[in-house]
Amino acid sequence: MSVGVIPIPFQIAMLASGATSYSFFLFVLASVLSRALRYYGLGMLILIAGNHAQAIFERHKVSAAIVVRTVVLVIWATVLLGG
Repeated sequence: MSVGVIPIPFQIAMLASGATSYSFFLFVLASVLSRALRYYGLGMLILIAGNHAQAIFERHKVSAAIVVRTVVLVIWATVLLGG
């Protein structure tokens, strides 16, 4: 899911999922959820911060991407290792 949120080209994730025979349904579900998180989050930022949203987004996008990726990886590892 994190690939739609972090700054990795989406096409790389698409090609990798196809090359590894990843489930099409799960890929679409993850894409929809991650894009929704990204764009609704950006919309909330604009709603809250107004004209300063671009500066806030640029300042925190890498750290936010790292946090989201870490959370997703921890959840994924938890499900794989012991569910």
